[in-house]
Amino acid sequence: MVRSMWWVPLMSLCGGIGLGCGEALSELQIQPNPACDISCIVSWSTAQPGTSAVEFRDDDGHGWIVEDDGQTTEHEVIVVGMHADERYTLQAVSVLEDGGELRAEAQVFETGSLPEAWYAGEVDVFDEAQVAPGWTLANLASGIFSPTIVVMVDLEGEPVWYMQYGEDDGRADIQASFVDGEHVLIGPGVAGGMPIVEVDLAGRVVWEGPSQPVLDDDNLQDLLADGVMHHALYKLPDGGYLTPVFEFQQDVIGDEIWQLDADGQPVWTWNTFDHLEIDLDKIGLLAEWTHANSMALDEDADALYVNSWNLDQVWKIDRASGDVVWTLGPGGDFAPDADAAYPWFEGAHSVELLGPGQLLLYDNGAHGRSFSRLIELHLDEAAMTSEIVWEYPGELAVDDWYNYSWGDVDVLPDGHLLMNAGNGAQGYSPTRIVELTRDGEIVWQMWWPDGDQHDARGSFQAERMPALARPL
Repeated sequence: MVRSMWWVPLMSLCGGIGLGCGEALSELQIQPNPACDISCIVSWSTAQPGTSAVEFRDDDGHGWIVEDDGQTTEHEVIVVGMHADERYTLQAVSVLEDGGELRAEAQVFETGSLPEAWYAGEVDVFDEAQVAPGWTLANLASGIFSPTIVVMVDLEGEPVWYMQYGEDDGRADIQASFVDGEHVLIGPGVAGGMPIVEVDLAGRVVWEGPSQPVLDDDNLQDLLADGVMHHALYKLPDGGYLTPVFEFQQDVIGDEIWQLDADGQPVWTWNTFDHLEIDLDKIGLLAEWTHANSMALDEDADALYVNSWNLDQVWKIDRASGDVVWTLGPGGDFAPDADAAYPWFEGAHSVELLGPGQLLLYDNGAHGRSFSRLIELHLDEAAMTSEIVWEYPGELAVDDWYNYSWGDVDVLPDGHLLMNAGNGAQGYSPTRIVELTRDGEIVWQMWWPDGDQHDARGSFQAERMPALARPL
C-alpha cells in the first residue's frame, strides 16, 4: 500500500513555433486518495492554462486515461479506475492553449487492498456485445443498521472507487447517485448526527444538507423515528434536492416530503397527514402508515409521483396545490388490469416515470404474493383504467426471486434495464445487480458475496454511471 508522496518534474514536448517550448514547469505531486486506497490524487501547475489528464497503465500494458478538458494553470486529477493490489505507471499530461503538450516522467503507483474482500462483486453473465458501457454505483450494507459504504465497480465487478462516510452505523437504505458529472450524492439514511452530503471523489464535501437525528442502533423503532430522512434522495435539475422524512402524528408514522434548495433549506413540503385519510387497518409494524420509499418528478406537469410501500399505492401530487390528483393501487382511482393475474403491485420500490401515464416499478410482492418482478403500467387518465404492458420475468424468462424489501430499477440510455434484486442483508434472495433487455435477456449479472446469518450483505439500490477512466 502506497502512503508516501512524490514530486517529479514535467517534461515539455514541443515541435514548432508556439508549442510551449521553454515552458516553466512545476513539480508533480502524487498522493494517495484519503477516501479510497485504490485511487490517488495527482496535481501540478503550468504557467499557461491547459487541460489536465493522467494516463495510467497496468503491468500488462493496458492503458486508461482520466481527463478534464477545462483550462487551468493549477491541475488536479483524481485518478480512479484502478484495481486493488495492483501496480500502475502514471503519467500526467497537459495540452496548453498554444497547442504544446507537457508530459511528466512516468511514475509507479501501487494501489492498496480493499477494506473488505466483499466490496468486490462476482460477475457470472457478461455479454460484451450488448452490455451498456459504464460503471455501476451502489451502496453496500451488512445489515439493517450498517456503516454507510458506497462503491463503484466496473463491468468485471471490480471496485474502482469506494468510500465509507463516517464511522457509525446508519440505516441500510442509502441512495448513492453520480451527479453533475463529478460528484457523489450520499443519503438519506446516514448515521445519526451526520448530514446528507455531496462529495467529490477525494471524499471532500461540496454540499451539505440537513443532519440525520441521532439513532439508537439497538432499537428497531429508531428506524422509523420522527424526523428521520429515509429511502430516497434525488438531485433536481434546478440544483435542489428531494427526500422523504418520517412524521409522527396521531400515534402513527406517516411521511413528509422535503424539497431542499441548494443551501439545504426546505422550500416546499408535502405531508401525508394533510392530504390522506388514515386507514387503521393499514397500520403496519411499529405503527407505520405510509412508508414513502421512492418518487418521480414530472417537471412539465409540475407533478410528483410518490410510492407508498406500506399501502401498495402510488400518488400523483399536484405540486402547486398539494392535492392528490389520483391514487393508483388497491382501493385507488384506477380499475385494475382485467387480464392480469396480479394486476397490482405489493410493497413496491423505485417508481420511474417513463412518459405520460407510463410507470415502471420494482414490485417486491411483499404483502402476500411472495415473488418479485418488474412491471410497466400504462394508465388511461380519462377512462381511469390501468394495464400491465410489460412484466419481468412474466413469460419472458424463468428467473424467480423474492425480495421482501429493498430493490431498484433504472432505464438505461439504450433501453436496457438495470435491476438491483434481492436482499441478502435481511435473509432473502442474495443481492444481485442485473442488466436485461426488454426481451428478458440478461446481458450482465453481478452478485454481492453472501455473508453468514450475522453478516449478511446487500445493496439497497444501484445505478449505471459513465466510466470515469476511458481506455487508451
